Amino acid sequence: MSAFAIVPVKDLDKAKSRLAGSLTPEQRTGLLLAMLSDVLMALSNLPAVVISPVDISSQLSGFGNVLFLLQEGEPGLNSAVVQANNYALSQGAEATLFVPADMPLISRGDVRAVFELGRKYGAVITKSRDGGTGILFRRPPDVMNSRFTSDSFTDNQREAREKGIKMHVHDSFPMSLDIDTIEDLRLFMEHGEGTKTYEYLKTLKLWG
Repeated sequence: MSAFAIVPVKDLDKAKSRLAGSLTPEQRTGLLLAMLSDVLMALSNLPAVVISPVDISSQLSGFGNVLFLLQEGEPGLNSAVVQANNYALSQGAEATLFVPADMPLISRGDVRAVFELGRKYGAVITKSRDGGTGILFRRPPDVMNSRFTSDSFTDNQREAREKGIKMHVHDSFPMSLDIDTIEDLRLFMEHGEGTKTYEYLKTLKLWG
């Protein structure tokens, strides 16, 4: 199966704004880059499109599978995913896998499990802890819309039902934990040993 991973990234200067009360801007940028490194390690067996409004390629190295794509047109997550998804289609992709840049617990095994499910289903989705979408696998890439909001998990399921798309809801803790709040960080630290994100957070000594 020819497939691309899609990883949207915000402007690093605006990274993780909900953590502004706990981390400095420099720390938030460092955190995002550490999380993105963990995500790209998990996706290392796939061609991956990292799409961002600014060029961040110089801040990441060692990922030969990654294309860095500049986001064009309308700002925001949905438009970024549409652009990257269209790029994948133009390259002959039979499927795409959306993965948030702030999901550092994801592993190669988790990705393999999604693709195994993707052989049977036109869409595979996980639910994030806030009720939104965690990952979204689509086969083909344009089988359903790109929709990422706080209610997108429910909305995506509704669209799949309306269009008759065979969708599987995958229960996965690593693919439900995206990092937005200090509570997310605390939960991550209970499970994240061995990741670059864990190592980075340890250097910050947030919890003594």
